[in-house]
Amino acid sequence: MLKKIIHNTTFTRNVALPGIIVLVLLSLLSALFPLRVNNWLTFVQSFIYKNLSWMYILLVSFFVIFLLAVAFSKLGNIRYGVTAEKRVLSDYLVDEDNTPDADNGTQYIPVTYYSDGRTGNDIQYLSKDEIIADVLREYGRYISSISDNRNAMVFVDKKPQ
Repeated sequence: MLKKIIHNTTFTRNVALPGIIVLVLLSLLSALFPLRVNNWLTFVQSFIYKNLSWMYILLVSFFVIFLLAVAFSKLGNIRYGVTAEKRVLSDYLVDEDNTPDADNGTQYIPVTYYSDGRTGNDIQYLSKDEIIADVLREYGRYISSISDNRNAMVFVDKKPQ
């Protein structure tokens, strides 16, 4: 299953390799010429601080405004959680001596839920990576379905009582 998760990733070499090359080169230069690299990085830092600090504050402000807009829009209206769902066991399992923890005839299973009231998947046997993949897959489905105007009446937040 982990191979399936890794196969369905958005990781691309065209994005990662230049970053890795820059990091390796910077590490090698720092190891070989520590004083020169220190002086150069100090110069770059002071230049950015003196000349571009307003741009940094502006970008951070826009990013915070963007996050707040997403959080309060319909794109941020997804609630995904896990609840314990009660299931009744058959009498055969309750009477079986080899069945662990089946004395009272009920079993509690972790099941995901969503903001629109529907029940999700049984996740009791999933690993951490599989649960993360399930969250991302469901969020992708949510985003694609709310972007379609034909589904506008479907998305009413049914908050649990």
